[in-house]
Parts: sequence; C-alpha cells; structure tokens
Amino acid sequence: MGLRITKFLAGVLFILVGLWMSAGHFLSAEAREPVQVAAGLLVLLTGIYFLLRKVEAFDLFRIGVGAVLGSVAVHLAGGGVLGILALKAGAGAVVDAESGGAVGSVIMIASALLVLGIYYYALWADSNVKRILGNIFAVPELLGKIVFTLTLLAIYRIGFHVPLLAVNQDALRQLAENQQKGGIFGQAMEYFSMFTGGSLRQSTLFGLGIMPYISASIIFTLLGNVVPALEKLQKEGPAGRKKIQEYTRYATVALCLVQAVFWMRYMMTASLPGGEGLIYPEYAGSYLVFVAGVVGLTAGTLFLMWLGEQIDEYGIGNGISLLIMAGIVVRLPGAIQELVMRANPSLTSTGSGIGLEKIVFLAFSFVFVIAGAILITQGQRRIPIQQAKQTRGRRTYGGQR
Repeated sequence: MGLRITKFLAGVLFILVGLWMSAGHFLSAEAREPVQVAAGLLVLLTGIYFLLRKVEAFDLFRIGVGAVLGSVAVHLAGGGVLGILALKAGAGAVVDAESGGAVGSVIMIASALLVLGIYYYALWADSNVKRILGNIFAVPELLGKIVFTLTLLAIYRIGFHVPLLAVNQDALRQLAENQQKGGIFGQAMEYFSMFTGGSLRQSTLFGLGIMPYISASIIFTLLGNVVPALEKLQKEGPAGRKKIQEYTRYATVALCLVQAVFWMRYMMTASLPGGEGLIYPEYAGSYLVFVAGVVGLTAGTLFLMWLGEQIDEYGIGNGISLLIMAGIVVRLPGAIQELVMRANPSLTSTGSGIGLEKIVFLAFSFVFVIAGAILITQGQRRIPIQQAKQTRGRRTYGGQR
C-alpha cells in the first residue's frame, strides 16, 4: 500500500511539474525555450508512466532519478547546442556574454554526457553502486530511514523560502551583492551561509542556521574539562549526558536571541546607497517587526536543532552534519554554472574570465580533496600482536603474530 501511494504521488508530482515546464509555453505569457519544453515533456511522460505501469520500488527510484537528471542533461546539451548554432549564425558577442562562448557551450554538452554516463553506470549497469542501492531497497526498514531523512532535509530546504516579516528581500540581496563586490560583508555572509546551513543573504526563517547549537555544544564540551559540576555529569553516563544536552539547548536559545537581536538591529538601520531601507517603509521602526524577527530567527534555529535530533534518532547519519552538508551541496549547481559562464580557453588571457589553467587546477583540487577524504576515512594501520605461548599437556598454543 505504501508503494502504491508513493507511486501515485510521484506520478502526480511529475505530471504537474512537466505541465508547468512544457504547457506553460502555451498557457502563459512567459516565453519558454524549446529546451525547457523538451525537458518538461520528459518529466510529464515519466509521471504518466508511473500512473499507468506497475513498477517496483527500485525501478520507481531509478526512473524518477533518470527523469530529473535527463531534464538537466537536456538543459545542458540543448543550451550548448543552441550556443554553438548562435555562434555560427554570427551572434558571437551575445553568446559569449551569456554562455561563456564556444568553450562554455562545449563544457555544457560534455557535462550533459557526463551526467548521463554517471546515471547509467550507477543505476543500470552491472556496477557495485547498483548492487548496493538494490540491497537498500530490498530492506524496508533501511529504506524507511532513508526516506525519513530525505523528507526532513526537504523540509529544511523549504524553510529557506519562508521570509521574515516586513523584510525587503530584493534590497537585502542587492546590498549583499554590493558589499561582496566592494567589501568583506557580503563575503562574510556567504561563508556564514556555507558553513552554518543558514542564509542571512535572504533573511529567512532559517537565517541563523544551526551555528548557535554548534557553538553551544562546543562551549559545554570545553567547560566539561574545567567545571567540576559538568565533569561530574559527564562521568555519570547517559543520564549525565542527557542533562548536559538539556543545558546545551538552553544555551542555544540564549545565543539565538543575542544573534537575532544584533541582526534585526542591523536590518532596521541599514539601507542601500539610494536611501532604500531593508525594511519596507510602512514597517520601518516598528517594534512589533523587530520582536517578530527575533522570535522567528530563534524559532527557526530551534526547529533545525529538533530536525537534527530526529534524524539522529530515527534517520541515518548525524543530523547536524547532514543539515550543514545540504546547505553546501545546494550551492554546487550555481558554482558549476558560474564556472561555465566565466570559462575562458585562452592561456594568455588577461580578462576577468576563468582561464584554462584555473579550470584544470579546480578539477584537480576537487578530485584530490574527495580522494583524500575517502583515503583518510577508510585508512587502516595494522598493528602486529605477539601472543604469549601457552602449554597445555603436550601441546603449545600461541606465540604467533
């Protein structure tokens, strides 16, 4: 019954998304590119297939992933092909400014082929990845934990689209972009968002991220070595650790209030060079808006703390680490797109684009960091053990390494 409901919901979702991507070209005034229409048709046909055919859980997963990655590949390949055709037609200047020129188009086509190749190897070819995923879908309990974890991570990402009361998001985004170009404020907000799972650039409900909880945990870990009462609690086992966890939550609330007060104070006083404030004029100076912002930011962080604890108890992996990872991974498509847009094949170029040597260095660094992390995680050091000899009757045991 659970699989049938999941299949039905997935089919309806794919159909709605496919209609929005493809039929919106004819039903709305917004023009859709042919590439987007083709990607929408692919998603739409996948949804219809889910509703009409009987599929197993693993097949449902890999077909759904195939539809998503296939639409991404269509976007990349179609954009690259259209860029090359535009270059041949004589619109080189416009294409160079928008898509990175010929190199950007080739990189987009190569990226599309790479996405399809990885998808085929992982989910259709006779590979270890396919066998591992097949084993996961064969165990209902494990599959349930994975679905639960992914659901909470999806809720975490939805929270980034819930803005604070009376905050002008466009003005805040413009201020951050201006500061990033000419100062360290925008860069500081970008790094804060990356390493805390928050997003002060948009000033949403989860703007502070999970950093207050991490800071409180570090504080109590350090105090456990210098405060006798906390050290005693640590030695009491699970009961003592539960008490310290309770104190950590209280400290998280205090840190959230302090950070939220400073942030809302900045929001109420900052403005753009033209004089436009970050708070809408009709709410400027409102005490209610200030209190609502502080309460909203604090509640958002506490909700993230609760999500992390639920993942720890009922899901897979460390909840806090997964929340931070989700905040980092969601920025990868934008980083890749920026790399493609700014790619410059010239080795002697003095422009602002990213040259070929930088691209090679970034690719090497990416592979090196991932390989190094895997090597350290799976590293082993074999320690020889000399066992003492034991004599029992006429036989001697041990003495082997």
